[in-house]
Amino acid sequence: MQRAIDAGKEGGGKAEGKKDTLIARLTTQTQDKAELRNQILALLFAGRDTTAGLLGWTFMRLAVHRDIFLKLREIVLREFAPGEPVSFTKLKGCRYLQHFLNEVLRLHPLVPFNNRIAAKDTTLPVGGGPDQKSPVAVRKGQTINYSVYLMHRRKDLWGEDALEFKPERWEQKVPAWQFLPFNGGPRICLGQQFALTEASFLVVRLLQEFDEIEPVDRTGMERFRKAIGITMWPGEGVRVRLHRA
Repeated sequence: MQRAIDAGKEGGGKAEGKKDTLIARLTTQTQDKAELRNQILALLFAGRDTTAGLLGWTFMRLAVHRDIFLKLREIVLREFAPGEPVSFTKLKGCRYLQHFLNEVLRLHPLVPFNNRIAAKDTTLPVGGGPDQKSPVAVRKGQTINYSVYLMHRRKDLWGEDALEFKPERWEQKVPAWQFLPFNGGPRICLGQQFALTEASFLVVRLLQEFDEIEPVDRTGMERFRKAIGITMWPGEGVRVRLHRA
């Protein structure tokens, strides 16, 4: 980091004979080490860890739910002709693909737990009182912890089948702030579109090339064991077999 800062002071962010890098570019904006570290870590968590976690859960769900795999593959082969470019617009326009990824993110949100610190005195609209329908006071500086993971599995929000994996549920409109795999508002995850686009592209290419995917250990995979740091990922890895079409 110090070398990048020194190079930034001397050569406008790029050391002579060296390739341009993210940290070199950042040093043209600030030389504060704490700020540089925070920006790099934020990018790694937002653009790398979220994408890796989403792809892991995606492969697991495709392997466990063969009927969904076959349905999605039929749609992909129909909507994405072999040899033609896979564009961002076509990926977003493939509704069942997006419904599938939404359902992966609902049951396996990449950031399952989070918190916010109140910048001023405020209230939460519900959650207080014996019936939990009254406002809750939140004082300035108070930390509010919340779990997207639990909210995504609430039967009062998602129905009695909330724990089931059903991409078809996304044919209905979901209320705002009920689905927050990347959180929301001004602090929404920077890697949201990157993760979704990369996962969509990879699923399309995978289904074009392979006509079967199965777990190496179905019983173990169906437990969906988790590992949690800042993000959440498959705790025992993703061991699957693929059959080329």
